[in-house]
Amino acid sequence: MIPKSQLISLSMVPGMGPRRIRFLLRKYPEVEDMAILSKLDVMQVDGISHDLCTQIKAMNMDTGLRALEKTKEMDAQYLTYWNSGYPELLKVIYDAPVGLFVLRSIPKLPCIGIVGTRHASVYGMTVCIYPGSYQSWILYCERVCQGN
Repeated sequence: MIPKSQLISLSMVPGMGPRRIRFLLRKYPEVEDMAILSKLDVMQVDGISHDLCTQIKAMNMDTGLRALEKTKEMDAQYLTYWNSGYPELLKVIYDAPVGLFVLRSIPKLPCIGIVGTRHASVYGMTVCIYPGSYQSWILYCERVCQGN
């Protein structure tokens, strides 16, 4: 399995959604570094065209490393689809994310999930960069869900 940092970087490639990533990892389950795959290897995966393959081979691996560093700074975690802590109910939806950034822990059901996007608004990126700005809202949601 590729490292989490490469999984994050791969997720940032335009056109490379969760489904294609899972196809790629099913085709090459033993790969521990995306760099060892040739363009021909990558293009053998369903749904990956020559143009998409070129973008994959040119992806910036530092993106995933920076994201994991930021995650650690926030005392958060990145769960992959294959981690035991990944929510089972999320696995059954169409095109389930290959990874989740989790602040604190995933609560027991029933709970509310906040879903992100690859194309975040300026506001969304600001909130993610400065998490203190939404802490009271999260606390409010937790209290409402618990009936307090």
